[in-house]
Amino acid sequence: TLLFAALYVATVLFTNYWLAHHTRINQLGAVVAVTFLAVLVFQPLKDRIQNIVDRLFFMGTYRYEKTIDNLSQENRQLYSGLLRADKLAAIGTLAAGMAHEIKNHLAAIKASTQVLDENINDPVFVQQYQALVNRQVERINNIVEKLLNFGQPAKLTLQAVNLNKIIDDVVGLLSSQCQQGGITVKRQSIILPLIMGDEEQLTQVFINLLLNAIQAMPEGGEIELGTLNKEQRIVVEISDTGIGIPAEQIDKVFDPFYTTKADGSGLGLAIAYRCINEHGGEIQAQSEPGKGTRFTLWLPIRPEPSV
Repeated sequence: TLLFAALYVATVLFTNYWLAHHTRINQLGAVVAVTFLAVLVFQPLKDRIQNIVDRLFFMGTYRYEKTIDNLSQENRQLYSGLLRADKLAAIGTLAAGMAHEIKNHLAAIKASTQVLDENINDPVFVQQYQALVNRQVERINNIVEKLLNFGQPAKLTLQAVNLNKIIDDVVGLLSSQCQQGGITVKRQSIILPLIMGDEEQLTQVFINLLLNAIQAMPEGGEIELGTLNKEQRIVVEISDTGIGIPAEQIDKVFDPFYTTKADGSGLGLAIAYRCINEHGGEIQAQSEPGKGTRFTLWLPIRPEPSV
């Protein structure tokens, strides 16, 4: 402040002196002009001098800002690593269940192949054999493609997606786990508008939520999955009839690494929460021990970028 005050006074005095001795210009007008110019250069000059002073006397400020930037970058890298780890865990679970389903299709092909020599001259049998092999191979191929697509590296790319299709594909992926565990899935949906979202990320969200529901029902049970269009938001409800979550734990289920399962990683629900939040949505959990758990998701049809 003293520096700028001194510069301003010196400039005005010098201008007045020079104008009084060398020109006949109105001194008041000159002072106004000098004042106007001082206002124009004040802020840029102040910022530059402030930066110089900060660098000379307050290096901690810049080190602090640099540290914050580094931590932000490390946080993004950590989240990406956790996302990949959780996806690999989910792929392992999916692969275990799909192996059984693939074996069923291979068993059908094997059974027909074993009697192929005996019926090689029967055109009806050969035609049926070709149709069966093509059908079973196509089913196996679809299973493998879905697994490979899900295993691709995460790309945060927003595009128009059909949420019903994403959910139906996930239900199909987990159908073998449900059958083996004696779990039925009740699907209720209406025609929904397209939303802007990342298909791979949303797929992982619903895989995590449905796997969580399946694992909560070791003795079998029922999953209800419904979608609604309400107040410019799509609402998805996923409920199970599993063991439920105690009231004192329900607020922690979205915390990273928090889990009540002996073999759980504590990442599935945390990553689902993060992903829904990045889509501009919300997710909540309600539960009652012995009666099951309900997850409710709200996704905006026209989401605003997350901060």
